[in-house]
Amino acid sequence: ILLHEYKEAMYFYEELEKVQDSAEKAYTLEIIANLLAKEQEYERALIFKKQALILQQKNNNEVLMAKLYNDIGVLNIQVQQYEEAQLYFEKSLELAQKYNDDEGLLHNYIDLGLLYDKKKQYWKAISFFKKALVFQKKQDDNILEIANTHNYLSKLYLNIGEVEEGKKYANLALILVENIPPSKTLENTYQLYSAIYKATRKKQEVAYYNKKIEEVREILNLQETKELEEKRIKLKEIQKEEKQIQDLLRYQEITELEYRALE
Repeated sequence: ILLHEYKEAMYFYEELEKVQDSAEKAYTLEIIANLLAKEQEYERALIFKKQALILQQKNNNEVLMAKLYNDIGVLNIQVQQYEEAQLYFEKSLELAQKYNDDEGLLHNYIDLGLLYDKKKQYWKAISFFKKALVFQKKQDDNILEIANTHNYLSKLYLNIGEVEEGKKYANLALILVENIPPSKTLENTYQLYSAIYKATRKKQEVAYYNKKIEEVREILNLQETKELEEKRIKLKEIQKEEKQIQDLLRYQEITELEYRALE
């Protein structure tokens, strides 16, 4: 699927000069930027995102501008341009507040929390993650997202030496994820418990949660192996279909040439 999307994006990129509609151009630029980001080519992705932003600014589409400001901020974090990221998140947040966009506010609060964690400004990070929780709790079917936020808060409190607060949020995360299929979130929660008991010098509990971590990792590794095999099979099917299409086109070209030769 990624191969198909990449070829489609490259086709549109080559056709960009022919496209007159600026909104369509901006959309195409975003597709290319997202694909580059998946390949961890963040600096190149930034170039395309900023080009898309310029077009949306000309269109004065503030809703899409808010999303692009946030996207650019996230990419800036990836290339460790933290001050630049903060500027873009703040612009995105301002527009999300203007339009009462709960989803936009949620994304910005989480991303600002992550940013301030990177900058080691832990109290600010805690403040934004708590704001994010308010909006997450309004949504349905987002147990893992809420648990992830609890995990982040636990980690942040541990970073500032507030072990009891850290344990409180780890407990809240565990309540949400201990009775659903194992996930990376559950592994992170167990890691937090291990860190908490290490800080309080309880070796038996540390050993217990380290064992739980290994159990979850084993399950997740098996799941990942299965998913990779499924993707490999799917990719092989796509490549086979593409070859069949190419063979058909080649056959049609040869047939057309033979037909012209008979004229």
